[in-house]
Amino acid sequence: MPFKSLSYIVLDDEYYRSIIKWYKIRENVELKQEWINYCYAELLEIVAIIRQISHVGTKFVITSPVRSALPKICTFNYREVIFNELQIKNNKFKFNFNVLNEQLRNPMVKAFLLCNSMKSPGKVMHSWAVNKKLLIYVIKIMLF
Repeated sequence: MPFKSLSYIVLDDEYYRSIIKWYKIRENVELKQEWINYCYAELLEIVAIIRQISHVGTKFVITSPVRSALPKICTFNYREVIFNELQIKNNKFKFNFNVLNEQLRNPMVKAFLLCNSMKSPGKVMHSWAVNKKLLIYVIKIMLF
């Protein structure tokens, strides 16, 4: 049997089933195929968003490790990047929420780009961690 490519280019039913299965097993979340959308030009979309929500000189907090292209598109658009370094504990990435909170207090920070490293020991983030990070950012918006 020939090897079938599992790249992101092939968006067949198997691709969608694998995503649905993963979320069911890992997060106990029931997804529907029509809820899943793949963006072929994700970095171009991020550039458009960066330009829409900020101006030259503003800052973005980005979790790290991260694809090298993401910080570059910020700096190429004259925005400053502040890295929120993830720590490895028990072979999993962990956030230091105190550091993140301090970074987001900076009035020049206009966005928090939450990146999920899929490389070992990267794990897709649990919903509680994402919710906590979002709550910190919402509080920043409300207070500043």
